This record gives sequence, C-alpha cells and structure tokens, in this order.
Amino acid sequence: MNEVQVVRLPERTPIEVNAVDLSATVDAWCWSLRMELASPDQWSLLKPDGNGPKLVEITMNSYVWTAIIEDREGMRVHANRSVTVTGRSQTALLSDTYTAARSLAVGDARSAQQLATLELTDRAAPFTIDWRGLDWVVPGGNWYYQDLAPMAVISQIAAARGAVVQSAPGDAKLIVQSRYPVSPWAWTPAAADVALPIDWCTDETVQQQSKPMYDAVIIAGTQQGVLAKVSRLGSAASIFAQQVVDQLIVTPDVATERGRNVLADRGMQWQVDLQIPLHAPGAVTAGMSGLYAPLLLVDVQDPADPYQAQSVGVTISARRGGDDEKTLEIWQRVSLERHLSDAH
Repeated sequence: MNEVQVVRLPERTPIEVNAVDLSATVDAWCWSLRMELASPDQWSLLKPDGNGPKLVEITMNSYVWTAIIEDREGMRVHANRSVTVTGRSQTALLSDTYTAARSLAVGDARSAQQLATLELTDRAAPFTIDWRGLDWVVPGGNWYYQDLAPMAVISQIAAARGAVVQSAPGDAKLIVQSRYPVSPWAWTPAAADVALPIDWCTDETVQQQSKPMYDAVIIAGTQQGVLAKVSRLGSAASIFAQQVVDQLIVTPDVATERGRNVLADRGMQWQVDLQIPLHAPGAVTAGMSGLYAPLLLVDVQDPADPYQAQSVGVTISARRGGDDEKTLEIWQRVSLERHLSDAH
C-alpha cells in the first residue's frame, strides 16, 4: 500500500497534501519539491517568518526527504482556491539566497576535502559533507576565490576532480561523488548498485545523445599545477576532448581522475526514461533500494536486451487517482544514461 506523510519540523505538525512531486538530477545539487496543499489554510503553517523558511519532512513508501518551503502559488476557480508550495533541499541554505558570499585565500596546505569542509565550519553551518572518492593535497597559496557563497565554493572544489555535488534526501548533508563513479567501460551486473526488472516499467522513451569518441584530453593546473595527457588505455590517444584548466589540478592523481570523467562522457549514448512504481525496500526489491536516485549504476534486467546504465535524474510523483479519486498512486520517472559504444 502506498503511503505519503508530510510534517513540519521540528514539532512534526501534520501537513495534509493532495499531491507531491520530488525531483533530482545529476546536474543539480539539491532536490526540488512541489506540493499541492489539501487546504489553503495550511499555508499559515508553512509561510516563512523572521527566522527563515519552514522545514518539512516528506515520507513516501518509507523513503524520507527534508526540504525548506520557499514559494507559494495560488489558483482560484470560482469559489474554490488551491495553494501549491515549492521548495528545495535544506542545503539550499548554503546558497547565495541565504548565505552571504565571501572572498578567501588559504595560505597553508590542506586537502580538497578540508577546503570544502572549511566552508561549513567557518560559518558554523549545521551540515556535513560525505566525500566519496579521491582526496588530494592542495599546496598553500593555491586556493583562493572571490565573492562566492558556500555551495558555489564546494561545487567548484568537487568539479576539479570531475565530481558533482548532491544533497542527501533526508539529512543535512552534501554528497561529493564522481560524475562517473564507475567508468562506462567497466559497467557490469556485478558493478551495479541496484537492479531494475524491466517488467516493472509501464512506459519507456529513448532519446539519442551521441558525442565524439574522444580518447585523450589535456588536463592542466595553474600556479603550482601539473600538466597531464590523460588517454583511454589501449587507444591511439589521437581524438582530443576540450582541454581542461583548473587551479586545483595540482597532483597527477587528480589530473587523471578529472580526465577519466571527461573521457567517460563519449560515444553513442541513449537517455532512457522509464516510469516505474516507487517500491519500498524489502521483499519486492530484494532488499535493495527501490528509489533510483542520480549516480546509481542500474542493472536493467531485460531478457531481450539486458544492459547497465547510470541514473541521471528521477522525479517522484504522488497523486490521488482511480475511479474514486482517492486511491494513492506513487510513480517515479527515472532517466538513465546508457552508453552503447563503451558499455553493453
């Protein structure tokens, strides 16, 4: 049975809703929220005050998100009124909408992860960073910036190694992870994070998005940086992607990791959009997540065409439907990036 619960935090005041939409993509650092309130009167529980925006918790089929409520949309048809509210992950509080930009120059040597964490500790921000993958030492005097808010700084540090920033759905936490945690040429069923039986899908669309078959790229630092030619193993290293220059390319390993992520995005690709139910983790999902969040490697179990693909976006929609307009339906629209040139 599908379930949706929305409460205002911290006192857990119930919020009744008619519809909920949550979405995330690999290119956005936060989840986006849209909710239609069951009664316009509930806006009084969610409107911001002098302390800032209100925080809500959304639970759908045991998956939990938190978000701040930022905007309101109203519609009036004759005597009937409806109110829809929108918001983002609570990590939006680290953006320049809520936190002032600053300029900084770091004079001592620190790791990239330490530089990112500095943006939180210096401002006493109640957030943490889950740093996944390569960390490296940045020499003193090599890291500086001007007029940036914390989220922009952390995103810039992550991008140096070819990583992206995501927000944990339910926690006050940022996740820094490579744009391609696993290179497409290494995608196998064993490497997959989750499985997706094709008979769960009720709708499928495919869009081609091909790119040149790059097999090399020049990655360069600036002041105390390194210069590296990164190439695909066993290739002729003759088709170059656009050169990358970044002030944090200061070691061979970060240059290699940035180059790996550049070269992972090549060749014939499909974006495959699938509509599937949001199954709670359990017997149906064999204990795995039934939520196909961005950056997960998905093993699509289709007897006629099995393949692995990386999730690059998901939208979860909860609506009342059925003949009586009371049956709760929860679907997720998953966007998968399938590589035809480098993966099976």
